[in-house]
Amino acid sequence: MAVATAPAPATKGKAAAPAASAARPFLCGTQSVETHTYDKTKTLTTGTQTMDTFYVSTDGFLADLFVLVEATTAANAATVAFAADAPWNMIQSITFNDTTNKPIIGPFSGLDLKMFLKYGGFAFVDDPQQDVANYSAVTGVGAGLGGSASFVLRIPLQFVAREALGALPNTSNQTVYSVDITLNASGQVYTTPPTTLPSVRVRIQQDGYRESAGQDIQGNPTQRTPPALGAVQYMRKFSDDISAGAQNFRLSPWEGMTRGLHFILRDSTGSRSVGETDFPDPLRLHYDNNLPIDRLKAIWKHKIITQYGYTAAIDTAGGRDSGVYALPFNRDWGLKPGQEGRYGYMPVSAGTAIRFDGVIGGSGSHKLETLVNYVNPPGGQVKALTAR
Repeated sequence: MAVATAPAPATKGKAAAPAASAARPFLCGTQSVETHTYDKTKTLTTGTQTMDTFYVSTDGFLADLFVLVEATTAANAATVAFAADAPWNMIQSITFNDTTNKPIIGPFSGLDLKMFLKYGGFAFVDDPQQDVANYSAVTGVGAGLGGSASFVLRIPLQFVAREALGALPNTSNQTVYSVDITLNASGQVYTTPPTTLPSVRVRIQQDGYRESAGQDIQGNPTQRTPPALGAVQYMRKFSDDISAGAQNFRLSPWEGMTRGLHFILRDSTGSRSVGETDFPDPLRLHYDNNLPIDRLKAIWKHKIITQYGYTAAIDTAGGRDSGVYALPFNRDWGLKPGQEGRYGYMPVSAGTAIRFDGVIGGSGSHKLETLVNYVNPPGGQVKALTAR
């Protein structure tokens, strides 16, 4: 029979040593840092043009990149009109590459990146078109600036700013991250181009964190790295050519904890306006043998308006976008996408079958674009992304 052992008496004259306190969070022992080292200008032409590759400066941990695009015309005499996806599609392709030159974000167009940002839950004001300080697209005629445009796009690496979750180690000058940008052909940006095509200035600012000192200002120990170091956020785009009528097909595979799954429906000309009429009603989204989504189109639009707060007119700043149906899995911590505890992410493995099931309206061929935002946790351990 086991006998309970009495606790040892305290040593006379000596207090028991206090338990070691846990280290404070990473952000308590570091400082944010911002820098810009990229500033390139090219004149738009009738063909695509590759900008010089941007190589990220080492700063400790990389959190975000901000891409400022400013297109300026002069002496215009045409009645300028932008294409439907402009001015965002002035960027024909943008890709953020890891240190082995493999894509983490992209490749996709400036319009694709705008949609990722607008529906991904990365900021207080998610819609880049609501940036009243920087967004513009000047139409019309005269000797002014018809055809000029400007906007800011963000390349988000961290996906939970309050913990710097997703910030990437960025300390080696020998293995650096990079950004590749290609400018679009003028015929894709304008339906009526300006008399003189604009010069396009592209500047990039990077935001990050310095390497941690391992302690706060009073010497209390802190974590030296962001939590779940090695977690990487990916953004991918898949395209499927489909015809009008009943559809039931498996989406292109990915593998990770899914933050968002967003659909864009276009017609054969690339127009998104048909998405308002031709998108399935309802859409059934199968997850292996389960049916978690069986959603009416009107309710889907209602959810976009109420969850994101996009109450302005469609296809305007702060409004829904034609043909875009956002499905966030990152609002388990609050009312808005991006207020996330990471418990609601949809897990997808290589063998998971996600099936798109519904009737495409109208007639003829369509294109379904699927924007997928997912996170690969460090070592595949999903608990590393959450507090418990």
